[in-house]
Amino acid sequence: MSTILVTGGAGYIGSHAVLALKNAGYEVIVLDNLSNGRRELVEDVLQVKLIVGDLSDRSLLDDIFSTYNITAVMHFAAYIAVGESVTDPAKYYQNNVAGTLTLLKAMLAASVNKFIFSSTCALYGVPKFVLLTEEHPQDPISPYATSKWMVERILSDFDTAYNLKSVRFRYFNAAGADTNGLLGEERDRRPGDPPILVGSSDKATKILGWHPEYPNLNEIIAHAWQWHHNINNS
Repeated sequence: MSTILVTGGAGYIGSHAVLALKNAGYEVIVLDNLSNGRRELVEDVLQVKLIVGDLSDRSLLDDIFSTYNITAVMHFAAYIAVGESVTDPAKYYQNNVAGTLTLLKAMLAASVNKFIFSSTCALYGVPKFVLLTEEHPQDPISPYATSKWMVERILSDFDTAYNLKSVRFRYFNAAGADTNGLLGEERDRRPGDPPILVGSSDKATKILGWHPEYPNLNEIIAHAWQWHHNINNS
């Protein structure tokens, strides 16, 4: 079975992706600098290999790709505090854009051309209509959102020039927790986010036959409550 490198796999969304990959039978390696992620999620709960390091470390990336038979990368590693990105944009462009570029160049050197990118609905900016579709104009209003938009542009150019294939997920707010209470997270709203963003899932339904597994908000809250209950009573 293929080995998948998951950057930022010690974070909220990344750790859930690692769990899904494990359940699907994939070998998984996590690269995380632990600035926001949690070591125990990877090593104790998920029980997969964790490499502590940074995207800017090209020699580390080259070593990972030469040591392990990696066939694809899922990229969740990013700074995500919208408000902080306004006061310290250099930090966000250095990590989210330059760091991702370093990762992509290491992939090309290792002939790995499958990339799944954790983008954001924030690149739509203040919505001009609801429900949002992929055709909505992209007008990011924070350096965080702009950094994600810039990576999407890079990925388009890398596809044309180098045949590096990518999928970009423009997440809206992730909510809830693992149904078994293993993984979770429930933080306050981030300052600097657009006031409301509601996405349309029509295209995914029509093309992929996708339907939400948990469409009911009460279920989502119940899963989050169960996770909080577990960690507070463990």
